[in-house]
Amino acid sequence: MDGSDQLKRIDRATLTPVVRRALGEDAEIADWRARSLADNLFRQTEGIYRVSGTARLGADLKPWSLVLKVIRPLLAEDPLVEGTRRELDAYRSGLLGDLSGGLRAPEYYGLDHRDDGFIWLWLEEVEDVFGGNWPLSRYHLAARHLGQFNGEYLTAKPVPTASWLSRDVFESWPDIYERAYRRYPSIRHEPLARRVWPDDVAEGTLRLWAERGMFSDALRRLPKTFCHLDAFKRNLLARQGSDGSDETVAIDWAFAGIGAIGAELAPLVTATVALWEVDLASIRELSEATMDGYLAGLRDVGWAGDPRTVRLGYAVASIVRYAVTCFPVLAVEDGPRQMLERFSGHPIGETCDRWAEVQRFHLKLAEEARELLGLVG
Repeated sequence: MDGSDQLKRIDRATLTPVVRRALGEDAEIADWRARSLADNLFRQTEGIYRVSGTARLGADLKPWSLVLKVIRPLLAEDPLVEGTRRELDAYRSGLLGDLSGGLRAPEYYGLDHRDDGFIWLWLEEVEDVFGGNWPLSRYHLAARHLGQFNGEYLTAKPVPTASWLSRDVFESWPDIYERAYRRYPSIRHEPLARRVWPDDVAEGTLRLWAERGMFSDALRRLPKTFCHLDAFKRNLLARQGSDGSDETVAIDWAFAGIGAIGAELAPLVTATVALWEVDLASIRELSEATMDGYLAGLRDVGWAGDPRTVRLGYAVASIVRYAVTCFPVLAVEDGPRQMLERFSGHPIGETCDRWAEVQRFHLKLAEEARELLGLVG
């Protein structure tokens, strides 16, 4: 069953309780329509749709709009199931409705378990006030909101302990890629492999791979907090709150869990640049702007720790999560290559060239991390 078949199953009985959660218990649906916002880029999601219409509240006719995320049946053998279940648990837990500072999650309006095994997740629709193209100052503000969010669990709130939360989720990632490193000598002269790992990048990356245990150990020792852990540009929306204040709305909470201080900045910089959301030449400027914003957010909520700890968390999280996983090398295989092309929107060769430059940035971060490891306990 594809997404269009799922949309045909939307009816008044399904919509009424959801719309009433959004508008009020007296709402009576007058009409509705649906359109696709995103297709099934990943196996577990069938599609994401905007469902909108009007409803009567007394004598008034009010517009409404919702986001429907259609999730395929959760098969135990699918490795993506854990993240999907985690996002559903995150919304159902109420934890995402209790975020303070400038970070928000979309309002949660309900979950429908369909008789065909599909799951419908109903969320608030949030529109980005910039239309998606952020100035650098907005990344600084988003990082500040992430710092406020993380900082609350370092200064005021207890770190949540629910079993569904991820814990040290990226520390096991390097092991997943051992096959790629074993294959590297046999593929190093293939055109795509040479583009993603030119000689200088290959030398530095192989050193990081040898040091991966040291970086993972450092990540484990850092202060822990509640994190989103996938807060890059495509998962963040800028809006104004009801009181006129700036807010950053984070979507896709599949990685939500317990992470190290500073780790939120790894995807905000690396994934944002690697997936063409920011000019490649701006990566260092973006890195410094988001670090400055994140530290400001921590200070906003009373954190008074050593900034070097934050810089270490950012650096080692970037290395463990991105720099040693060499996903682009796997892109020489047809399946990952096709997925990466769809997700990035660019030919795989261009993405490999871009990643090589991002990896050079990671190698500079690794130099800083090695120095910080000698300064921070």
